[in-house]
Amino acid sequence: MANEDGVPSEVPRHDLRLAEDFVRFASASLDLFCVADTKGYFRWVSPRWTETLGWSEDELYARPFIELVHPEDIAATLAEVEKLAAGTPTIQFVNRYRCADGSWIWLEWTTTPTDDGYLYATARNITARMEASIDNEKRVHLLEMSMRLGNLGYWEIDLVENTISWSPEIYVIHGLDPATHVPSLDDGIDRYHPDDRPKVQEAVQRAIDEGEPFSFELRIVRPRGEIRQVESHGEALRNARGVVTRVVGVFRDMTDDPTFKRKRELEQFAFLASHDLKEPLRTITTYMDLLRDDGLVDLQPPAKEYWSFVRDSAGRMSVLIEDLLRFARAGGTLDPEPVALSELLPIILADLGQRIDETGARIEGHDTLPTVKGEAERLRLVFQNLVENALKFCDAPTLRFAATHMGSQWEITLTDNGPGIEPAFRQRVFEPFQRLQHDKPGTGMGLAIVDRIVRECGGSIWVSGEPGEGTTFHLVFDRA
Repeated sequence: MANEDGVPSEVPRHDLRLAEDFVRFASASLDLFCVADTKGYFRWVSPRWTETLGWSEDELYARPFIELVHPEDIAATLAEVEKLAAGTPTIQFVNRYRCADGSWIWLEWTTTPTDDGYLYATARNITARMEASIDNEKRVHLLEMSMRLGNLGYWEIDLVENTISWSPEIYVIHGLDPATHVPSLDDGIDRYHPDDRPKVQEAVQRAIDEGEPFSFELRIVRPRGEIRQVESHGEALRNARGVVTRVVGVFRDMTDDPTFKRKRELEQFAFLASHDLKEPLRTITTYMDLLRDDGLVDLQPPAKEYWSFVRDSAGRMSVLIEDLLRFARAGGTLDPEPVALSELLPIILADLGQRIDETGARIEGHDTLPTVKGEAERLRLVFQNLVENALKFCDAPTLRFAATHMGSQWEITLTDNGPGIEPAFRQRVFEPFQRLQHDKPGTGMGLAIVDRIVRECGGSIWVSGEPGEGTTFHLVFDRA
C-alpha cells in the first residue's frame, strides 16, 4: 500500500525525500515499478501500472498478483517466486498479465529479493516485441514447411570465413546426412555434374565481381551416382562498405516435379520422334527425285499430279519436323549472358535480306535496341521468327522496333502494319500448330517457339493491336 504522498508504506522511511524522488522517477518511466511480498501481493505499484493494465491501484492491491497471470504462465511464475523467496534474483523472466479489458500483455521482469521478505521489481511491457517474434516464428515455420513441400533449400557462402552452410533441405537434395556431413566449398562444387561445374563457378564469380544474380538449371550427383535436376538462383550480398561478403542462393529439386517431368518427356518425345521421322522422309524424297529423273516426263497428267502432291507433302513434313526439333531444343538449359540486340538484329536482317528485298519492307529502330539478358542463339531465333512472321502477313511491310526502360527490365516492342489479330486469338497464337491464316505457308510453330524461348529466358511476351490496324509484339527481358 502507499501513503497519501504515493510513497510505499512498507518501504523503509530512512530517507523520505529520496523515496518521493523515486516515485516521481517511476511515474516518468515507461517501465512498471512495484514492491511485492513473497505471499503474492503487491505492496506498492507505480502509476504506470494502472495506465498499462487498466486496473485501479485498489484492484491491484486487493488480490494476489498470481490471479492476473496467464493460466499457461502460472506454474513458471510460482516457481520463480519460490526462487526469489530463497534469495535468488530474477533477470529477464517473462510472463503474461491480464488487463482490465480482458486482453493480455507480455512483461519482462527483473526482481531483487530483500532479507525482510520484500521483492523489488521492474517490469517492461514487451508485448509488441513478443508478438513480432511470434509472428516471425509463424512465418519461419510456414516458410520451412513451404520449402519442404516445394523441395526448396537455401545455402550461403561466407567469403570472410571461407565457409558454406546448407539448410536441411539442401542435405536432402544431395542425399547426405547433416549429422555426419560437414559441407565445404570444394566438396560443394565436386557434387555438381562435371559438365555443370564450369557454369556454376563462372556464375558465382560473376556475381562476386559484377553483382549479377544468376539463375539456371544444373545437375547434382548423389553419393550413389543418382542425378537430381536442380533449379538454382543466387546473388551476392555486400556490406556497408560495398564489399561482397556473402553469396546466397536457393536450390529447387525439380526431378520429381510432375510438371518438370512432363516437360522433359515431351521434349524427349518431340526430339526423338522428329529425329526418327527424318530418315524415312529423306528416303521418300530421294526416291521421288529418282522417279522424276528416270521417267517423269513420260507420266500422264494424273500421275504427274500425284507425284507433285507426294513431293510437296514430303517437303511440308520436312519443315514441320525441323520446327518440332527447334521447339524441343528451345526448352533446354539456359546459360544467361548479356546480348546486345542492336548488334544481333543486323545479323538477322542480313540473313533475311532476300525476303526483305522481295517484299520491299522498311525496318526501323533495330539499331537502337538495348542489351538484355538471355542467350544470343536463342534470341536470334526469337527475333528472326517475329520478323519473318511480319514479312509473311504484311503487304508492303513497315516494321518498327522500340525499347522502354522498366526498372530492372526492358520492354522491347515490334510493331507492324499487318492485318492485326482478333482479341480472342491473341493468346492462341503462342500455342503450337495454331495458324490464323491457312492460305499462308507455315506450320504454326514459329510463335510457340518464340514464347517458349522468352519464358526460358525469364521474360514474358504478349500481343496487342486492333484488327486492321497492325500488330505489336511486347517482349520483356531482364537488363544485362
